Amino acid sequence: MIASSAGAVSLRRLLPAASFIGSADIGVSHITDRSTDCRPGSVFAALRGRTVDGIDYLDEAISNGACGVLTDRPITSTAVPQCVVSNSRIAYSEVCRALAGRPDQRLRVAGVTGTDGKTSVCSMIRKLLESCGQRCGQLGTVENYDGVCTETSTLTTDEPPKFWNSLSRMTSNRTTMAAVELSSQALDQYRVAGLQLDLAVVTGVTRDHLDYHGTPHAYAAAKGKIFGLVRKGGRAIINNDDPGSRDLFAKHNCGIDAITCSLDGPADLRATDLTSNKTGVRFTFQMADFAEQIQTELIGRHNVMNMLLAAAVAAEFGLAPEQIAAGLSKIKSPPGRLERIVAEPINVFVDYAHTPDALARVVDELKQITQGRLIVVFGAGGGRDADKRPLLGQAASNADLAIVTNDNPRNEHPQTIIEHILAGITSTTVEVRPDRCDAIRLALDAAVPGDCVLIAGKGHETYQEIGTRQISHNDAAFVRRYLSARHPATPITACA
Repeated sequence: MIASSAGAVSLRRLLPAASFIGSADIGVSHITDRSTDCRPGSVFAALRGRTVDGIDYLDEAISNGACGVLTDRPITSTAVPQCVVSNSRIAYSEVCRALAGRPDQRLRVAGVTGTDGKTSVCSMIRKLLESCGQRCGQLGTVENYDGVCTETSTLTTDEPPKFWNSLSRMTSNRTTMAAVELSSQALDQYRVAGLQLDLAVVTGVTRDHLDYHGTPHAYAAAKGKIFGLVRKGGRAIINNDDPGSRDLFAKHNCGIDAITCSLDGPADLRATDLTSNKTGVRFTFQMADFAEQIQTELIGRHNVMNMLLAAAVAAEFGLAPEQIAAGLSKIKSPPGRLERIVAEPINVFVDYAHTPDALARVVDELKQITQGRLIVVFGAGGGRDADKRPLLGQAASNADLAIVTNDNPRNEHPQTIIEHILAGITSTTVEVRPDRCDAIRLALDAAVPGDCVLIAGKGHETYQEIGTRQISHNDAAFVRRYLSARHPATPITACA
């Protein structure tokens, strides 16, 4: 990836603590951490990774035209000028930020982190602001939106060149606000170093990505880095009902103030008098002295919390309580986030829940509003934290029928993953269908009027990773095709 700008940036001025070898300064107008992307005049960022070291690719970078290198240690084997810094990942992001024109200085930015709910909250922030005529960009797992154009995402938080260029496009499009998802890996890798947030939102902190972080402590520490990005006068917004969020803020808050949100106790923003059924949730939205009843088609207490977190951001960005309340009632689910695909004669939902906490929460919510049986189709990813697989099985045990299938097995044997999941299922009827399409067919064929089918784990994704291949597959599209072909003359209430 290459970050570019019309004018060169002086690394000596940008990184005053750096030392230089072979030159008094390096002017950079293109920078990349990929040797294959180097071209004449590029600076190569030799980043040290877990399994590879960028320095090993320096010769290739030079042969492609690199005229300088950003490194965290002197390199004796090269004659090209070197900028030596203590942390090359931080410096790389700061250079990309400078080349992009420091767009965060012209935006009000809300960064959202948490184990689950990042996409939903960012989408809700955008929709609330747009409902009042404000242009808001969005970067995250499903899509990147610069205020005018939308593109499909490949990462929750992009690598520095793409991340900063995306923010720059927002400012070019006269977008004034942005909601960005910040993953634990991105925070740990300093992909957004230098970013100045107005608000740091924490949706909840449970267990995830231990295959990368190793321990829950390291995972939480990575999440906690979000508070260090908050500019002077900025604030945190916390899910006060979640112990992990409260603990994260207590340990890592960097001295900033917090706005709290709660369904269960005292807080700055509250949702009370919740009632749920299969058509949605009704609750009273409370903020300072303002209170108004909200009816939403979204399902689940977790979505009400997501709405409160988004409402807190909207309020900090200038919306009045009356405007927020009007916007909340119109919010719809983002793709693959407890998205209702069919409403009658059975309910069919597709959800991205792929952590034990998220799956347990969604199963419990749907169980409470389902008159008949709850049928759950789910699996677990290969090449990821194996210890969470039986926990996923346990989370699905509250359903009436659990159908265990493939998620993204990657290079693991699917049956091994399935056996790990089965070890955690304790109290429900279980079927195993390794082929995901077969599993969904079984669920839909088994459902009768009044039943609910939840297809969990992949959400918005349009592929499966099996071995080294990506195979086209989308849960929602498959449901629509299958039900339409199975009963073409039977009335089915589909959802847009």
